[in-house]
Amino acid sequence: MKDNKRKTLIKKIILIISIILIISIIIGIGIFIKNQNTRDKKIEKLKEYGNKVEQMDLLPNTIIAKVDGEEILFHELQKTRNSLNYAVENGTESLKDENAFYNILESKLEKQIAEQYKDESDYNLDIEREKEKIKKEWYEGYEGQPVEEYRKDLLNVLYIKEDEIWLNEEDFVTYLQNIFINMKLQTKGMIILDKFMLEKPELAKDKELTRKVEEYNRVMDSLDSNTFENQTDMNYIKNLTNNLLEIEKIYKQDLLLQKDIELCVDKKELSTKVPELYQE
Repeated sequence: MKDNKRKTLIKKIILIISIILIISIIIGIGIFIKNQNTRDKKIEKLKEYGNKVEQMDLLPNTIIAKVDGEEILFHELQKTRNSLNYAVENGTESLKDENAFYNILESKLEKQIAEQYKDESDYNLDIEREKEKIKKEWYEGYEGQPVEEYRKDLLNVLYIKEDEIWLNEEDFVTYLQNIFINMKLQTKGMIILDKFMLEKPELAKDKELTRKVEEYNRVMDSLDSNTFENQTDMNYIKNLTNNLLEIEKIYKQDLLLQKDIELCVDKKELSTKVPELYQE
């Protein structure tokens, strides 16, 4: 009799535990879906803003947004759109639906990550050499190209007309130096983010993403090189690749949404200050 009561009690305990686990899983899935929907809506809002601004007629130095106080000027949006269009016209169809404004936000994230975690990558960045190079090219031309011709080509790429330059020449050269140094920093930031998304997923503050990374790392650790090289199941490899791309996408989105992003096109502010150059 006692054994039957004990068995009945154990069954009830197991049932209760099972119910609790199921409820926890359901709640977890619900939170993940809610977080995903919230994230998607915020990202879509940023992209819609960028599409709206692209259609406006603004001066090149109009401040269209700020990321943690760092300005994004209108000419940056035009330059990015032109670069994307050029890439698509030359065969990179995957960039056809790329949002230019969101592309800039990602580049700002990468640049700021490089500044914040400058010791996390061995990427060679010689600031002084880069500064001198840009200054020399502005005053002397590039690889035999006459100065005036070089300046015209450069300004065309940047979507700035000569009579629209808003700084004196010395300060504008400093601004050019800043642009090209930032491009190098973005490359460094991309390297660091590729490393961090698998080593420091917690920076994204997303438990589900952390779980995805842990699972991905477990799978990769269980594969020795021979197993992976001899893997004939293309779907298996494709799934691993897709998982990594999903991790990268969500990781960047979460880090970006932690930033203070100010959408300030309605203010039509004009940037007249010279940005500070990055110092190693």
